[in-house]
Amino acid sequence: GGPLLEVRAEVKQQFLDDFGLRPNAIVQVEGKHKNLLNEIGAAAVTGVTYSVTGGAASAALAVQALLRSDHDRFMSPAEARQAKAAAEVSILGGVGRDPMGSQLS
Repeated sequence: GGPLLEVRAEVKQQFLDDFGLRPNAIVQVEGKHKNLLNEIGAAAVTGVTYSVTGGAASAALAVQALLRSDHDRFMSPAEARQAKAAAEVSILGGVGRDPMGSQLS
């Protein structure tokens, strides 16, 4: 799956207008957004959160949730405890050597 960085921020309408964005929209960053991430890192923007998302990360989280779900209906209590303890899912990836990559390190 394609790795993605999800960035959420509270911004003013002028910020959206400057970058041709709509409120509460999901966009793929392209050339016209070149300075967007730098501006989000500026002190004028509040409530900024960064998280890893994308197909592989979302699938791993879903599998982990399923593995940790209530197994008691299908297993003995001892088997259910063992299954929950073994419910570990890992993904391996890397981040770019840029300011956004350092947010995730």
